[in-house]
Amino acid sequence: MNKIGLITKQTLLNNIWEIVSRVASNPNIWIGLFFFFFSFLIWLVILSRVNLSLAYPLVSMNYILLMIASKFILNEPISPSRILGTAIICLGVILMK
Repeated sequence: MNKIGLITKQTLLNNIWEIVSRVASNPNIWIGLFFFFFSFLIWLVILSRVNLSLAYPLVSMNYILLMIASKFILNEPISPSRILGTAIICLGVILMK
């Protein structure tokens, strides 16, 4: 989104269709929407097979996947407090089973 530039209220009002066109022509937006829709379908399948009280706490496992992806894909530093927090979330999910 940095390629689109700074969007202020005045810029938005004056160039709304140009901004929408540039966002809609960005392939990363379409890839993101595809994965969002795909995850929605997976969530519907999971809810059709598992009780919500079990399925919803498993959503917190996304924190783990996101932390791993940010470390290895984006080379972001991971602090010990973030690792501890993620471990506490994992412990909570394990206790829910």
